[in-house]
Amino acid sequence: QAAYRTDYADLGISCTVINIQPTHFSKTSGGGSDLTHEFGGKTYYFDKALVEGVDADLEMAAQNNLVVAAIILIPPASSPFHAGHPEDGALIQHPDFNGGSYTMPNLTTIESANYYAAALDFLASRYSDGTHGRIHRYVVHNEIDDPLNWNDCGTLPQNVYMDQFVKSARMAHNIIRQYNSYAQILVPVTQQWTFTTTTPSRGMLFAVRDLFGLMNSFSAAEGDFHWGVGYHSYPQNFQSRTWEDKLATWSMNTDLLTFKNLEVLDRWAKMPENMYKGTDVRNIWLTENGSSTPTYSETELREQAACAAYALKKVRNLSAIQTLIWHASTDNDVEGNLNLGLHYRENYTPDPWGRKPAWYVFRAFGTADENAVLDPYKSVVGISDWSEIMHQVVD
Repeated sequence: QAAYRTDYADLGISCTVINIQPTHFSKTSGGGSDLTHEFGGKTYYFDKALVEGVDADLEMAAQNNLVVAAIILIPPASSPFHAGHPEDGALIQHPDFNGGSYTMPNLTTIESANYYAAALDFLASRYSDGTHGRIHRYVVHNEIDDPLNWNDCGTLPQNVYMDQFVKSARMAHNIIRQYNSYAQILVPVTQQWTFTTTTPSRGMLFAVRDLFGLMNSFSAAEGDFHWGVGYHSYPQNFQSRTWEDKLATWSMNTDLLTFKNLEVLDRWAKMPENMYKGTDVRNIWLTENGSSTPTYSETELREQAACAAYALKKVRNLSAIQTLIWHASTDNDVEGNLNLGLHYRENYTPDPWGRKPAWYVFRAFGTADENAVLDPYKSVVGISDWSEIMHQVVD
């Protein structure tokens, strides 16, 4: 959509995310116009036209001085992305894959592990020196607490599943840092911090805090590495009145971690046992966050704008959290009746791709217009001063 492209400049944003499915354009055999890349003594091939599409997005981001986080997704063998080279889809698919949207990469054989590593090596080598744009953070897969959907490697015990994920994350880290010593990988998770009072639901099999604990355990046993966090702090049920989220409390044992209680994530990050080698706070990006306006009513639109103001104001006061990325730029049909964007849908006849009130909140934040645009939403939140949204965390 043209809307998000103009937003780069119009909103004055400093970072963005893109999805990359590297095995969409990587192949173990090829020729003609394919790009080639040597890895591990073998030549791998990359579809030139598809790669140049990634180039175009990253070059546009560079022209707008944006920091880029790339979400690395691995489509299964049945995906149409492997239509031209189905043998490679079968090679990358985890042997215990059981029908999820995406697969955990198959790292059980040398051939498949090298194929995955070669794709990562190609990305890191191409997008580190600025020639074709840059990737600054690599989000390894998606929402790891929802394994059967986004990182399918069958139904496994939690620690066995995390062993599979850590292998993928550490491989990505080791390859990428050869080309850019400042690049880091981010571990993506949902709001499901614990199951203190609730039980696993919505497909979330594991609690985020437990998975982070296992990341720390693996790091201690095998050597720590610069993994960071890509948090998805959507409000409970994606509704904009996040300050009313009942399952989000200011406790380290909270069930959900949403915009309402980001203080919990900030405190977690500053605990020495969660830091890189016990001394450095890990990168924390809120890589996918937003709230919905299902019917475009005036109330919904105003509440979404208030939610955006609330989230931005809160993140500003939490030093462990580097950035907040709103999902999505525009409403779309992929997410059903969730209208999470800052722009209306294309088929919204009163204003196709038009700007919602939340768009103007993002534009004003950090400028001389901030108070004039954001302060009217204090009444929606039910506060008289923005300082009231900050809370102390209890054990």
